[in-house]
Amino acid sequence: MLAITGSVLALTGDLSFRTAKRVFGQLITAIDEQPAGATMRLDLAGVHKSDSAGLALLLETMAVARSVGKRLAVVNLPESLRTLAQITEVESILQAA
Repeated sequence: MLAITGSVLALTGDLSFRTAKRVFGQLITAIDEQPAGATMRLDLAGVHKSDSAGLALLLETMAVARSVGKRLAVVNLPESLRTLAQITEVESILQAA
């Protein structure tokens, strides 16, 4: 589930292969609704379960935001996703946002 408060996009629940397509659509809509040049925070404190599809979703969402001139910073990355990002050597991409 996605909750939007100003420029904070807060995800709760699972971020997995099963939910990635739906969540991606919600995130893209939320990014589109933000003003040009916006800096947004994607808060993952409420994400309880995630997998490689969740990591791919984060990377793709960040790329989409950049492509439309916006910035998306990931905060409160769950340990499981942090570990997966380290193993796949993309942690620096998530931190650079």
